[in-house]
Amino acid sequence: MSRDSRFADSYMLRRLLLIWIGPAMIALAAWGFEFHLNQQAQHQLRVKSIGELATLRARIEAVMSRNLSLVQGLTTIVISNPDITQQQFAALGEVIFQQPSQLNNIALARDMVISHVYPMQGNEKALGLNYRTHPQQRAAAQRVVETGKMVVAGPLNLVQGGVGFVARAPIYTRDAENDQRRYFWGLIASVIDAEKVYQESGLFDTTQQLQVALRGKDSLGESGEAFFGDGELFDQDAAMLSIALPSGSWQLAARPIGGWETVHANLWQWRFVAAAIAAGIMIGMLLWLQLQHKGREIEQRLARAQATLMAALEQMPSGFILADAKTGEIRVANNAALMIRDLREEDIVGQRYDKLQQNWPAYHPDGSFFLTSELPLARALGPGERARNGEVGLRWGEPDERGVGATAAAVRDV
Repeated sequence: MSRDSRFADSYMLRRLLLIWIGPAMIALAAWGFEFHLNQQAQHQLRVKSIGELATLRARIEAVMSRNLSLVQGLTTIVISNPDITQQQFAALGEVIFQQPSQLNNIALARDMVISHVYPMQGNEKALGLNYRTHPQQRAAAQRVVETGKMVVAGPLNLVQGGVGFVARAPIYTRDAENDQRRYFWGLIASVIDAEKVYQESGLFDTTQQLQVALRGKDSLGESGEAFFGDGELFDQDAAMLSIALPSGSWQLAARPIGGWETVHANLWQWRFVAAAIAAGIMIGMLLWLQLQHKGREIEQRLARAQATLMAALEQMPSGFILADAKTGEIRVANNAALMIRDLREEDIVGQRYDKLQQNWPAYHPDGSFFLTSELPLARALGPGERARNGEVGLRWGEPDERGVGATAAAVRDV
């Protein structure tokens, strides 16, 4: 295989490597940066979602706290007036219901039997309900007695329609004769409209951007049933927060409707920039390889031309010497030139022309020495004259005395 063929194969190999490996490396780097951007976008989405979830939790807690505070306030009144009548209770209920709330009704259960109700209209059948014997409400009521704290049960389907939470709190009154002694008076219970709680807290608005779910029925936290949204959300990669209640908690879960997988907002701009950079690098490297290839071709052509010229010079019957105009150093001497003085190439090539006169003097036809400045080569290199057919004598006075015709001229860059 020729040298030119090997170079062509090497050039093509480098070009193929650049076309395939170059873009692959750029694509790998772009993918890594894109992955970083997407991770950053997902982190920002998670932070934003958790922030929205925390805001929602605060709103739910605020709505529930406002309603439960109204119920708890009535407990204080009953403690101070354990013999409260239905008329007095109704008057208090009317004042309470004038406050912003999601309460549906309020009831007192003296000795665990409902004895007072407000509003009475629509709730008459509740009077006389015994929590100790009622199959659906006995367990929840007993939990209030055992814990001594307010417990939020439900949500439950209401008889009058809709869904509500039932807040029950124990009432303990003090012995009139012994202030240190307390006895169990009964319960206060209130139904809180669940749909109104959801609406007031902004839960329905949040579901436009997030999948939201609530669990912890009967204030049982993560062990309670889901009662709002898709309960499967708790088994997925959702952000979760606890909602504090007087006794127990609910658990709130959320994640974006499209999931956590997201892309950076400026991803397509980055891809365009990366593609433009990759294309620019590829074009630049291809041009660089092309220039290298052309430069190599020029070098090869010059080398071939120089070899051809040297071959032609070696075939010339006349002597030929080429010297550097700046340094006067002999660069080329053909065989005919060497034979004139029986020299070897290393005797003169690389030497200054003026040293030739010192080592191998030349003579005028009258036998006098040539001054260095008079030599045809010196006249061509110095003043730039064109010396034609100047007669130069060699080995004057010796048996092999002979003369040559010398012509010298300057070769200038075009």
